[in-house]
Amino acid sequence: MDEELEDKDKPYMNSIVDGSNYAVVGQDIQVNMVDGQYGYLLLLAVDGSNRTKGYAVIELSSAVVREHAPELNVELVPGHMVDSLKLELKENLSEGWSIKYRLSSTGFPPIPAVDEILQGAMDYDDSVGILRLRIGDYLGVYAVDGGKSNQKNLNPLGLAKIILA
Repeated sequence: MDEELEDKDKPYMNSIVDGSNYAVVGQDIQVNMVDGQYGYLLLLAVDGSNRTKGYAVIELSSAVVREHAPELNVELVPGHMVDSLKLELKENLSEGWSIKYRLSSTGFPPIPAVDEILQGAMDYDDSVGILRLRIGDYLGVYAVDGGKSNQKNLNPLGLAKIILA
């Protein structure tokens, strides 16, 4: 929801709210930022017939939403060998940070959250670049701190899909 509910829009006892999704206690609920804000969550308590028994309107903020790491400003440039590329960072990394990457032939690797431990990524060596690329490969590039948690990532939703010609 973009804004808090007005009295006329609040659910009534035993009403059925169309367009609601089921969630179980402890389950993650996906939320999306719109115009720089998360908005509100309408949380319903329902019976077995999906009739409202109670509700709460919760304002969402970055304090309660686990956020993706911010975008890393990087450019892909041709490597020195066939089927290779190099990364050109457009910003300086903090001391002790390094670059890691993941390649996939089936789709973009998941975008990790801030402070998530990055699993299955390879160290990037600028003197070598990234080798053995194939047409249609997908690439995720990540800046990690010394503790190996993700700090910034190149958002791979269209920015790092490798199409070799």
